[in-house]
Amino acid sequence: MNASGTATELLGMGGDVRLLLNGEWEFAEGPDGDPPTDGWERVRVPHRSREFEDDPPESGWYRTELRLPEGWDVDGRIVLDLGRVRHFGRAYLDGEVLGEHYGMRLPWRIDLTDSVRPGREYRLDVFTHNCSGRYAHPDASRLSEEAEKALDTRFWYTSAATVGMESDVWLSWESRVRVEDVQIVTSVREHEIRVGLTVRNDAEEAFHGDIRLRVRRAGETELELEGCNLDLAPGESRRLETAAPWGDAVLWGRPPYGEPVLYFLESSLHSAGRAVHTAVTRFGFRDIWAKEDRLLLNGIQLMPWGDHTVPYVYERQWLTRKFVD
Repeated sequence: MNASGTATELLGMGGDVRLLLNGEWEFAEGPDGDPPTDGWERVRVPHRSREFEDDPPESGWYRTELRLPEGWDVDGRIVLDLGRVRHFGRAYLDGEVLGEHYGMRLPWRIDLTDSVRPGREYRLDVFTHNCSGRYAHPDASRLSEEAEKALDTRFWYTSAATVGMESDVWLSWESRVRVEDVQIVTSVREHEIRVGLTVRNDAEEAFHGDIRLRVRRAGETELELEGCNLDLAPGESRRLETAAPWGDAVLWGRPPYGEPVLYFLESSLHSAGRAVHTAVTRFGFRDIWAKEDRLLLNGIQLMPWGDHTVPYVYERQWLTRKFVD
């Protein structure tokens, strides 16, 4: 992970920095307790065990080496985002437990700020167990089979329970004063955009500054929304809402509903003449509503269609295995 120069530069520009940890890890089947001493094989994360084959593992271990880039020791938070871990997970750093998690569909983020330092290598282990027994739910030692199936969201509701790290894994540097939970509502009928967001101050000092919002497309500013001055005590957060008319936005959608055009909302916190944090949120200007027995997208009748399953069926790992078979 030799990204120290880029990371140091970006840390001073008011944005978060993320390092993707996908790629070659090691996996070994094994029970809870200590990591296996043998049986390790190389796998590519995101990864899932063999739910369509005979006797998939009930539990297993993933491991990789973790190194914090130089420059990430400035004031901020270091967060490990493990994404979707099926179904139970417990993370270790150099043998020390970082935390536990239940439920693949729920986010799993671990604060590593006090646990890692730049320039050192750490071993990251993740124990995983399928949705069964005491690993199904933190408040129950045993659930019915139907309850386990529902919690596990198994493929077609009939496949075997399995384990895996099924999404991207990120290591992030985050500003302690930051914009979170940005929500954008666009209205074709009212020719308006509405924005809600939360500003959080996790620093030890009070924050005095302002927030600025603008919509950009292809490097150009399309719209500026009203911001405000902010004074936040340490540990304080505040929910803000604003709106602006927008009569010439390009509607999102495939023809005849619109065009494949996306905008980017930049929500920037400023203090003492510099950007402290900037959150960038991608969105399309569109509106869906019902009129009598019709569903409309941007005022035109929409004929919905969909798939009977979930996206992971089409992942490369599954397709490759089936084509080989």
